[in-house]
Amino acid sequence: MPDVVELRVKYKPSEELPASEGLWAEPVDAHERGGTYRLRNSSFMVPLGAGDLVRAEPAGDGVLQLVELVSPCGSILTVVAAPPGAELDLQPVVEAWSAGGALWTESKNGLLVTVWPQQLRLEAIESVIQPTLPLGLAWLATAFPSVRVAENMPEVDFELQRVCAAGGRVERERGRIGVRVAVLPRRRLDHFGLAAARLVGRLAESDCASEHAAVGADHDV
Repeated sequence: MPDVVELRVKYKPSEELPASEGLWAEPVDAHERGGTYRLRNSSFMVPLGAGDLVRAEPAGDGVLQLVELVSPCGSILTVVAAPPGAELDLQPVVEAWSAGGALWTESKNGLLVTVWPQQLRLEAIESVIQPTLPLGLAWLATAFPSVRVAENMPEVDFELQRVCAAGGRVERERGRIGVRVAVLPRRRLDHFGLAAARLVGRLAESDCASEHAAVGADHDV
């Protein structure tokens, strides 16, 4: 069993999301038929964060598919974005956040998804992020563990799919559904930040970079 494996997060058909997303994870209680894994990085589409415990099983093509969010970790997830098309050097931002307590930040086409320790209050996180916003960044959303549950991720298709080689058709775990395998056309990556903001809270106003959605704060702060 390798130390790190790639899991496929499958999404339901949508104009705003890709067909799937790959996340790295480390086995916790797993074997060749799948099991439980701890995520090593975060999703850019839904509020799945590094440290979350998930269950995955091999799909028909042999790729491990995420089929259950067992429990979110206690970390807080933030989504910050650079203006579409802006060529900003985000490495100093990531380093400043790490020095301020961030556990993990990853960047994709100007979108920064960061995991913060659960013991940090929102005010402490704000004191780290706010000084970097004048660079042109927009704080889109904040998701607390209490809302980072499967019920709040309707975009994720947790139903295991068994892909049949013949005819490019899909056989689902529960019964057979005759649907053709089709990869959704990828939208521009600068749209993904807007999709992520909608999934974890509300869409931030483009002319108000300092506003953000704090989802579930009453439960965890």
